[in-house]
Amino acid sequence: MKKPPIDKAIDAAGSLTELARRLGVDPQVVVNWRKRGIPVGQVPYVERATIDRDERDQPIEGAKPKVHRSELRPDLPEIFPPEERAAA
Repeated sequence: MKKPPIDKAIDAAGSLTELARRLGVDPQVVVNWRKRGIPVGQVPYVERATIDRDERDQPIEGAKPKVHRSELRPDLPEIFPPEERAAA
């Protein structure tokens, strides 16, 4: 079974609580997103929360998100087009 997009973001952040902390929301909000989906306005923030952090807990400059916004809301390709992958 394919993992839900919010679960990919939780894994990338390390835990549900850590993802909520990075987003500045209560963990219950993230739990609700599991049921209802991530609101469109929150997608860029969730994507940014999946970027690796440095020792000061800041996103590492130049690091790519572990979960792309198109993965978080694949139902909205007109808003969040699929990530273009570099040719191998």
